[in-house]
Amino acid sequence: MGWLRKESFTDRREDMSSVAKRHQAQERIFRFTCLLILVLGAFPMLLPFSWLVLSSLKSREKVLAEEGGWLPWEEDFFVLRHGKKVPVIVLGPVPERPGEVLVIPPDRDPEKPFLLPEKAVRKEKGVTVFEFLGKKLAVDLLPGRQAAGQIAIRTRPFSEKEKERLGLPPDTPFGVPVRKEKLVRQKRLAWHFGNYGEIFRKDPAFFGYILNSLFLSLVNILGNVLSCGLVGYAFSRLRFPGRNFLFYVALSAMMLPAQVTMIPVFVSWVKLGALDTYFPLTVPSFLAQSAFFIFLYRQFFLTLPRELEEAAQVDGASPVRIFFEVALPLAKPCAVTVAIFTFLGAWNDFLGPLLYVVSDEKQTLALALYNFRTTFGYREPHLVMASSCLMTLPTILIFLLAQRVFIRGVILTGLKG
Repeated sequence: MGWLRKESFTDRREDMSSVAKRHQAQERIFRFTCLLILVLGAFPMLLPFSWLVLSSLKSREKVLAEEGGWLPWEEDFFVLRHGKKVPVIVLGPVPERPGEVLVIPPDRDPEKPFLLPEKAVRKEKGVTVFEFLGKKLAVDLLPGRQAAGQIAIRTRPFSEKEKERLGLPPDTPFGVPVRKEKLVRQKRLAWHFGNYGEIFRKDPAFFGYILNSLFLSLVNILGNVLSCGLVGYAFSRLRFPGRNFLFYVALSAMMLPAQVTMIPVFVSWVKLGALDTYFPLTVPSFLAQSAFFIFLYRQFFLTLPRELEEAAQVDGASPVRIFFEVALPLAKPCAVTVAIFTFLGAWNDFLGPLLYVVSDEKQTLALALYNFRTTFGYREPHLVMASSCLMTLPTILIFLLAQRVFIRGVILTGLKG
C-alpha cells in the first residue's frame, strides 16, 4: 500500500509539472501573439512618418519624381575616356540622333561647386569657355566659390551672338554628344542631410520661430502644472460647500467646444489690448483652464494617504505648503503627464498664434511651417518635408524620454474615484 501511495504521489507531481510547463508554453504563445498584433498594428501607423523622414533626406528631383521609391537612390553617370571614368550629367537625347545623348559636367549641385584649374578656363573672342570631352562649352564664373589655384564654374548654352562670334552652327545644342554605350551608370544611396541646413538658409528667422514655440510651451507647462495642480488638490482634499457641484461644473466645460467661445474670447483680448502679444497664449494656463488636467490631478491626489498631510498639519504646515512640499512632489507621474500633454498642445498650436500673433518675429513654428509650405511647397518639397520633421522631432523625443513616468501617471489617475 505504501508503495502504491508513493507511486500515486510521484504521478501526481509529474502531472503538476506537466501542467505548469503547458501553462508556461501557453503564456509564451499568448505574449508572442500580443506582441505580433501590436507590431502589425504599429506598422501602418509608422508608414506616413517613415515616408516623411525619408523624403526629407532626398533631393528635390527625387521627391518630385513619379517613381522615386522610398529610399533616396540616385544614379551617377560616367563617360569612359582614355580608360578613366569622367562624371557627367545627362541632359537628354541628341535631336535626330537616337544613339547619342547630351552630357555636361556635374556643376548643378549648389553644395558642391564644380572646380577647375584656372588654366583650364580661357577667353575666346570675349566668351569664357573650357573644353569638356573634346568640345567647347560656355561657362559662367561663380564669384566667391574659388579655392587655391582653382575656379568655380557653371556651364550654360551659347547665345546666338556667341555662336556667330565663335563660328558655331546655329543649331549647336547645349552639351557634349556621346554614344550611349560609353555611358556607365552607378547607383548609390544619396542622403541629403544638407536639406535641414538649407531650411535656415532659405528662412534665417526659422530658428527664432523654434525659440518662440519653445518659450510658449515651457510657460504653458509651468502654468498648467501649478494652477491645475492647486485646483485638483482643492477638489480632492479641501472641504468646502459646493465642492462636488463645482467639480462637475468644471468637468462639464470639457463638453463645450473651443470654437463656441473663440470669438468672445478673441474680442475680450482685443479690448484688453493684448493683440500681437503672448498674453492670450500663456495667461489662460495660469488660470486652470483645462478641466481634463484638473481631473487628472484630483484623481491622483485621492490615491495619496491622508496620514502624510495630517503629519504635516501637526507640524503647522498650511494647505499651500502641504501642496508644494508634500502633495506635488508625490504627484510627479501626474505632473509629467500634464506637462507632456501641455507641450503637445502648445507646440502644435496653430489656431492660437494665427488669431493673436501679427508680427513676423513673434510667429511660432506651426504658423511659420504653414507660411514656409506656402512659399516653398511647390518649388522645394524636400525642404517642406525636412521642416515638418523638425516640427515633430521634439514631441517624439519627449515622449520617449518620459514614457515610463507618463504611462504610470495615466494609470494611477484612475485608481480611485
